Amino acid sequence: MKKIIVVLAIVTPFLCYSQNLKDLKNKAEQKVAQPDSKTNFTEEEAAKALREALKQGAEKGAALVSKSDGYFGNPKIKIPLPPDARQKEQKIRSMGLNKEVDDALLSINRAAEDAGAKAKDIFVKAIQNMTVRDAITIVKGNENAGTEYLKKQTTTALQADFKPVIQAS
Repeated sequence: MKKIIVVLAIVTPFLCYSQNLKDLKNKAEQKVAQPDSKTNFTEEEAAKALREALKQGAEKGAALVSKSDGYFGNPKIKIPLPPDARQKEQKIRSMGLNKEVDDALLSINRAAEDAGAKAKDIFVKAIQNMTVRDAITIVKGNENAGTEYLKKQTTTALQADFKPVIQAS
């Protein structure tokens, strides 16, 4: 369970850039819809632009989360205790073990921060491997098509790479 929570927590900030992807998708659809020949671009050019936007999002996301307090200091992405531990948290705190609970939370979040830089490489590789067909599917797909693409392309690698980090924490 801890592994799943930390992997999801690591992936979440990168996928949060899906709003940027939605904006990019809307702009691309508007450009494609314009009949003016000056605004037309090839599918390859559109795919390249999408890859670059996603790459920049992955790099910015990694820089944000991989610094100290990237997770722990950000309430939007701070990783909580796993559900089974959360159920016992108040009881443990009532026994005067506040520091131990706080240390556990800090440890979980620090492990995710340490893993953030490594996650960037996995996301960038998935983006670089994106085909024109993938890019078209993302642009023509639903709101979370980009998120789903990245999730599909990165989950296995993220789990494999972060399992040792998670177990060590």
